[in-house]
Amino acid sequence: MEKENQKTLEDVVDAITTKETTIEIDIIARNRVYKWLQKRGWHPLKKKYVMRPLVIGNMYRISRLLVGINVNSDEAKKGLSLAIAHKMVVDHMDTMVEIVAIAIHNQRSLPGDQLKSELRDNLTAQDMMKLLLVMLHQSNLQAFIHSIISTAGLNVLDKNENPIDSNEVSPLIQER
Repeated sequence: MEKENQKTLEDVVDAITTKETTIEIDIIARNRVYKWLQKRGWHPLKKKYVMRPLVIGNMYRISRLLVGINVNSDEAKKGLSLAIAHKMVVDHMDTMVEIVAIAIHNQRSLPGDQLKSELRDNLTAQDMMKLLLVMLHQSNLQAFIHSIISTAGLNVLDKNENPIDSNEVSPLIQER
C-alpha cells in the first residue's frame, strides 16, 4: 500500500512538472495568393502549437465531448487501428477539432473560431492523431484517477473513534 501511495505521489509530481510539448504543423496554402505569399516568405509555411498539461476543467470538457463519440465495441476490442482512427476522424471531424482546440487553448475560456478554422484547414489525419496522442499524454488521466481513488477511501473522522476523549480538557467546555 505504501508503494502505491508513493507511486501516486510521483505521478502527481510528474503531471505537475510535465513540460510543454511543441507540435509543428504545415500550413496548406488556401489559394494561389497564399502560395505566392509563402514562396516570398510573407506567410508562414509552418505553425507551432504548444500543448501544456491539461487543467482539470478542460479535462472535463474533453471527456464530455469524447462521450459523444461512438465506436463499435467489436472494433474497439481489437485495438486502435488505422481504419478505426480514420473512420473516427471522418465521422467526428468537428468534435475532434474541438477536442484538439481545447487541448491547445487550455484556458478557462472556450477556444476561438480562428483556432478551430486553422486546425480544420491545415491538419491531416496523421497530424490529428499526433495531437490527440500528445493530448492524452499531457492529460495524465492515470494520475488523476489514482488521486480520486486515493481520496475515495479517506475518512476525516473514523466512525469507531469518539471525537471528544473524556480525559481531554477542551477550552470550550467549562467545569462548574
